Amino acid sequence: MKLTDTFAVVDLESTGTSFETGDRIIQFSCVFVKNNKIINTFNTLINPEMKIPRETQNLTGITNKDVRNAPYFEDVAGTIYSLLQDTNFVAHNIQFDYRFLNSELERVGYPMLDLACIDTVQLAQVLFPTLSSYRLAELGSLLGIENKRPHRADSDAETTARIFIKLRNRLSSLPFPLLASLRPLASHLLYDTGTLFINAYRNRKHRHQVLSNSFVEVGGILLRRPERQVTTIQPQVYPRKVAQKRKLFGERLHLRNEQARMMDSIDRFWHSSQQKQQLVQAPTGMGKTYGFLLPTLYAVSQGQKFVISTATMALQEQLLKTSLPVLTELTRIPVRALSLKGNSNYIDLARFAQSLKFPQNDNTCVLQMKILVWLSMTETGDFAELHLTTLQDNLFTTIEHHGLAALEKTSPFYEYDFVRRQALALKSADIVVTNHAYLLQHATELADFGANLIIDEGQDLVTTMTRVNRQVVDFDQVKILADTALVKMESHQSYSFENLVKIGVLSAKQYTTYLRQVQVVDHAVPSLRHRLLSHFVGGGKLTEYTEKLLPAPDLNDFIKSHSALVGQINRALPHLKAFGQWLENKRQQAQASGQIGREGNELLRSVCSLLEEINQELAPWSRLCRGALQAAPTKSQTWLTLAAHPTAHLRLTTGYLSGQDYLQQQVYQQFQRVLFMGADLVLPEIDDYMYRQLDLDRDALVETYQGPFDYQKQTITMVATDAPLVTEVPREEYIAYLADAIEQICQTPVQTLVLFNALDDIKEVYDRLSERGFTQRRTVLAQGINGGAEKLRKRFILGKDNANVLLGTGTFWEGIDLPHDQLQLLIVARLPFQSPDTELNQIRREDAQHNGLDPFSEVLLPEAILRLKQGWGRLIRTPHDQGAFVILDNRIYKKSYGHTMRAAFPNEVQFKRYPTSQIGNMVAKFLAEDN
Repeated sequence: MKLTDTFAVVDLESTGTSFETGDRIIQFSCVFVKNNKIINTFNTLINPEMKIPRETQNLTGITNKDVRNAPYFEDVAGTIYSLLQDTNFVAHNIQFDYRFLNSELERVGYPMLDLACIDTVQLAQVLFPTLSSYRLAELGSLLGIENKRPHRADSDAETTARIFIKLRNRLSSLPFPLLASLRPLASHLLYDTGTLFINAYRNRKHRHQVLSNSFVEVGGILLRRPERQVTTIQPQVYPRKVAQKRKLFGERLHLRNEQARMMDSIDRFWHSSQQKQQLVQAPTGMGKTYGFLLPTLYAVSQGQKFVISTATMALQEQLLKTSLPVLTELTRIPVRALSLKGNSNYIDLARFAQSLKFPQNDNTCVLQMKILVWLSMTETGDFAELHLTTLQDNLFTTIEHHGLAALEKTSPFYEYDFVRRQALALKSADIVVTNHAYLLQHATELADFGANLIIDEGQDLVTTMTRVNRQVVDFDQVKILADTALVKMESHQSYSFENLVKIGVLSAKQYTTYLRQVQVVDHAVPSLRHRLLSHFVGGGKLTEYTEKLLPAPDLNDFIKSHSALVGQINRALPHLKAFGQWLENKRQQAQASGQIGREGNELLRSVCSLLEEINQELAPWSRLCRGALQAAPTKSQTWLTLAAHPTAHLRLTTGYLSGQDYLQQQVYQQFQRVLFMGADLVLPEIDDYMYRQLDLDRDALVETYQGPFDYQKQTITMVATDAPLVTEVPREEYIAYLADAIEQICQTPVQTLVLFNALDDIKEVYDRLSERGFTQRRTVLAQGINGGAEKLRKRFILGKDNANVLLGTGTFWEGIDLPHDQLQLLIVARLPFQSPDTELNQIRREDAQHNGLDPFSEVLLPEAILRLKQGWGRLIRTPHDQGAFVILDNRIYKKSYGHTMRAAFPNEVQFKRYPTSQIGNMVAKFLAEDN
């Protein structure tokens, strides 16, 4: 639709979001914009003829009293309808405001509006693709626009209008090659939002424009021109005295005495010729990141290089973009820092350019627009900069990077490829920042860097190692995939491979050759499955869940004795892989030339996908066979698992159960020195476990530092004396107790986190709380019911004034980041022992017994202690925090291992015992005290 000269920026407040269920408008506001200037406004409260819900009153500040004498909607509908004629309707989330307003107009007898519509949310998403949020508050902050009364329609409409003006200015300033690449995709934006891009392109089309030297156009895509960093670092002397450090930090950072002592110890380690490993135990809140970075920067100035690995990519980004820049500015040491992640985290420019040539759905086209704008900004090509919560769109599978080996040197994008530029930058980098998963998979490649290694959050290294090194072969899934591929390749119904042969996409001989390879896999894999099961499990009756550890000599003998069958599969795999890649290239060529239509394209795409999945499923088996036939020594374990029901899948898993005999050789030895940082690296009560898990030298230096907390004043720790022993009562009784206890203890309206061991427990407790009406009185966020961990974390933080209760497990134990003062009450529903009956834990138990260790005291108990300490660490993170810690599991006193668990906490933490009925009052009393 053609745009007029006047834009009507509208915002509504309503009793709720659903017109169909009776919600009504309580405020209408409109700001008129012409020639990028505000020329007029209109605002009115509206009597909704119903009570305004309490939540809406709290959000908007509009009360029932405010609207009592306001006009009804039918009284102002004519004015609104008239004002909006010959305008373009603009709103922040157009689909709500435009539809809701039209429904109200229709209700009182007016025709629906037929206006050109523009959505400022989508406009902002394309023009500012790297923002983490597109709410008015975040956009206003970015653009320097203050919203004086958020959630009031008049203030929100004015803010939206000012944002809209800024967005149009941003659009008109885009380089012309970028506008040209956006124009073909613009029609896929909501309503008429894309017309703004088309008009901007037309307005600039006939002007002579010189492209800024900051950009380079490659293959129709505008890129940020790579900058060559040439820096010279002068050697600097480390500030050993506390006074020198304080002067350096100034008002920017606060230096603690223990932190200064830690810095000095690390500095000595970097210059030690004898010590190769050092462990630094520094509690949360001590400033450990700045503590290890400061001496590291001075060591860099003296010619040393470093690899810093941390637990997650989020922490990796925080270290690289927040912590490191602060210290480089303060020390004036211009380090060359580089972020390294797995290839799939980066965009492949050639693949992305190819995706632009084919038709896509609306969502994908909008995503392509965002990526085009982002490519004119990014220097890394890292998808994380887009701040997408997930990369679920099929586009990412198409455009993710497959590594340097997959690049075409003749491509115009080769010179500008981000992964290639990264590999070149590594040669001159001073500090490489990465994550544990990347480190474990690329340690030998980083050996050439000649660096020291810092492992931040070292206690998480083993968990990551067991995850990234685990490989699973699902024999039944391979059979399903092969069957599906054969059906698609042999079918003569609808569009078939027979059609593809007729039009010359592939020859009859090629079709027959590759079909035979799929048939080999389809027949040989089930045969192999049967023989594995018969050989290792035998004909005995299966238990509910059968796990069988396969000693390496026995598995090697099996592979050798079945070499003919194994050889059939292993010879077929390279052919299938080559066929899949060849067929994908043919598909792209045939689609680009018009040789095939939609049906042919979908058939080829689906078969290529199936062939790739077959290869991925069987790749671990192929590697296992090569190792067996070459008699390669390995410390990994292999086991079979099968549930006792007819449709169960037989899975063969290979992996490491601990870091012992792996991390030292595969990781630590690739570096000159290794520094471990963490809050709970080697607890005295479980030090043997940690040394084994982390594969540490027994002579490694261990330094422990005290936190800046006064635990006796900042926390109260309580155990419910009447909590039932979970292993000795019926499940229904246990769940009923938890629901009752949570309701009693949460009488004080503060931010509360309740930690569980299983999602099933969360669901049942949530259902009980709902039945009691507790979820009506308090906002209860339940993981697995109200969303995933990250979504709930955001809702929990945003709902601080409402005193949310969050029921969580998994990452909420392990250290999900909650900002300062966002948690006052932490409840542990059950001591965090892993279930001994899980597939992995049964294998670990068998392995521990094989090595002469007690599975409970040497594996399960240490892990539970670490997890409990990690959960407790969520509560007090700064010297100003205050919180209550409650354990609803009396085993911490009733069982012999309870003393070991309690002893793992700081000496200042006193465990107090109360009946459940008294704990709520104790929490309220403690939090009310002015400590």
